Amino acid sequence: MAVSHDVPALLRLIADRVVDALGDGCVVTTLDDAGERLVPQVVRHVDPVVAAAMEAVLAQEPMQLGEGLAGSAAADRRSIMLNDLPPATVAETIPARFLPFVRDHPMRAIAIVPLVAAGELLGTLGSIRTTDGDPYTEDDLRLLEGLAHQASLAMADALTGPRSIGVADYEAIFHHNIDGVIFSTPDGHMLAANPAACAMLGRSQREIIDSAREDLVEGDDPRLARALEERAATGRVRTELTMLRADGSTFPAAVSSTIYTAQHGQVRTVIIFRDISVEVAARHAAAARLDELAQAADRDPLTGLWNRRGFAVAGTHALAEADRHGLVSQVVFIDLDGLKSINDELGHAAGDTAIRAVASAIERALRDVDVACRFGGDEFVFLAVGTPAGAVPALARRIEEHLTRAALPVPLTFTVGAVERSPHGETDLDELIDAADRDMYQHKVLRRLRGQQGGAAHPPQGQPRGST
Repeated sequence: MAVSHDVPALLRLIADRVVDALGDGCVVTTLDDAGERLVPQVVRHVDPVVAAAMEAVLAQEPMQLGEGLAGSAAADRRSIMLNDLPPATVAETIPARFLPFVRDHPMRAIAIVPLVAAGELLGTLGSIRTTDGDPYTEDDLRLLEGLAHQASLAMADALTGPRSIGVADYEAIFHHNIDGVIFSTPDGHMLAANPAACAMLGRSQREIIDSAREDLVEGDDPRLARALEERAATGRVRTELTMLRADGSTFPAAVSSTIYTAQHGQVRTVIIFRDISVEVAARHAAAARLDELAQAADRDPLTGLWNRRGFAVAGTHALAEADRHGLVSQVVFIDLDGLKSINDELGHAAGDTAIRAVASAIERALRDVDVACRFGGDEFVFLAVGTPAGAVPALARRIEEHLTRAALPVPLTFTVGAVERSPHGETDLDELIDAADRDMYQHKVLRRLRGQQGGAAHPPQGQPRGST
């Protein structure tokens, strides 16, 4: 996407691309200066009448973060994709002021993604289908997310405005840089060194200029020859080297070097380096820790279920067995509701009791061929082998019944998402888990929005989405 400092024109270009790629309509919102509301900036629709109606209803009042679908996507910074929307569901999940519009122009499908650049929320990008009955697919959502990523970068660049710096700024970069900077010729004659380089090498600038390359880099470091060959071939290199101080001691350094042509045609090199002794020590410690973890058990110590590592192995094996027998499988993602409130009000011991109760209920509801794990703090995943899609709600009810019979200080509820995996499907286990997590989140958003509109609040038991 070409960058323009004309932000309104840029937003119109973004909306046009979404309509061209995904139809029928698009809404681009931006976050207000207070960071509390989403302000509609551009509205597009293939039908001018519908576009005018959309503009009229969106102009009434900006949306609060967390309000409606766009507000939820922005507040949670997660994409939302809803298909085959029944009118009753739409009425329950949108602000009341939008109801006249959706009655006249029913939304068949909607996809909304947050606009985020450098960790900062900029707004939302939404695509709707009012005339096209085809549902959005995962590929459509990835395309919208890709457009949103490009748009966010372009918007952030456009909003910063043009900048320029002068010669004095470049000199300041050299003198005040906390990394060592050395200018030299490609054959190793040193020309200048900044204060940081002098401090790290324990030498004055004059001493560095009078030094040869082998005086500054440990001669038997095999990475030096490889780095020089790569720089000569490509004009630049990034590597790690063992640097030499004046007193003969050494330190590991992250080094980058580039060959360039100076103003009057001289060929020069710039070498930038920094001491990474702390990082290398941490890297060795992490490697040692990983060796320890490799020997650790594959079970979650609190619940006795598989942990992620164990589930990756057991789940992959179970899918292979399902393929061998031509069985369909369901990957189910469960999120325990309100664990933070339990921890805050009753203590972490009560929270641990709740987690163990959910794990026990899942184990009791599953069969020996099924595989379950504690995926995160309040998240569980299980693989139900040979289970049809229609059996997932009943399976969720069995888990709920076991929880009801448990002696717990407070009643527990949970949200379920599921995805189906056909025999010999190409989707791997991690992708299936991500899809089930996304399905769970959509159910959670719908339940939250029904609650905002006065609807019923209960754990949804939606049908799982298909996956190959």
